[in-house]
Amino acid sequence: SLTERLFSRRYHLQAARRHLRQTLVAQWRCWSPDDLRWAARHCLSPRDDAWYRSLFPDDDGLTTGEICPGYARLSLDRIARLARLVPDLRVVYLVRDPVEVAWSSACARFAKKHEGLANAVPETVERYLCSEETIQRYDYARNLLNWRTFFSDEQIFLVYYDDMAAGPRDTLVRILDFLGLDSGDRRIPADVAVPRGAHAARRVAMADRYRRLLARVFVDRIGVLHHLRPHPHTERWLANARSL
Repeated sequence: SLTERLFSRRYHLQAARRHLRQTLVAQWRCWSPDDLRWAARHCLSPRDDAWYRSLFPDDDGLTTGEICPGYARLSLDRIARLARLVPDLRVVYLVRDPVEVAWSSACARFAKKHEGLANAVPETVERYLCSEETIQRYDYARNLLNWRTFFSDEQIFLVYYDDMAAGPRDTLVRILDFLGLDSGDRRIPADVAVPRGAHAARRVAMADRYRRLLARVFVDRIGVLHHLRPHPHTERWLANARSL
C-alpha cells in the first residue's frame, strides 16, 4: 500500500524514500526531470511486475541489469516468477570460499551494528556465523540448483572471487563476453585493476575457533558445490575446510 511505502521501516522501502529525498534536494543544483520521475516511480508506485520492468530503460540498444546479492537465495516461487517475466535473463553469480566470505560479512556487520568484532561477545559472533541467513547466503550449491531449475546452464555464469582478485581485467572480459557485450580494450576501464576492498578497513583476523566453526558449517556444502561444478578453487576450499 502507499501508506506502507511512505512509512514502513522495512529497509528497502526506507532506502527508496531516502533516494527520493536526495533526488529532490539535487534538483536545486541540477534540474533533471528524468531522475526525479525515476525516483518517484521507484518510491511511490505499487510494487508489481510492471513496476519492476519500468525501472529499466526501455531501449533495445541497451543491456540492462542490476546487482543484488540477496537474489542468489530467492525462493523457487520467486525464481519461477522471474523466469516468466524475463525468460532470456542471464545470471552472473559471484562465489567465494564460504569460510572467508562469511567472516568478511561478519566484520562488516559488526562494524556497523556493534563496536567491531574485536569487542564482540564470542557467543554473539557464533550465532551470527551460524544463522540461517548466513548459511543460506553462502550455500552456493543450493542456490545454484534453485536457479538451474528455471534457467539453463548457458544462462548462468559462475564467477570465482579468487579469479577476480587475481585477474580483474580478464574476469571482466569473460563477464562481458558471457553477456554478449563488447569486451574490447576501449570498454575496459583503465583502473579496473585498482583494489577496491569495500570492507578492508573493517577486516579483523579470524580466530581459529571461528575458522573451525565455519569449516564445520560449510564443509559439506562446499563438497556439494564441488560435485556440481568441479573447479580448482572449490577443490582448494574443500581441502582447507576438511583440514580444520
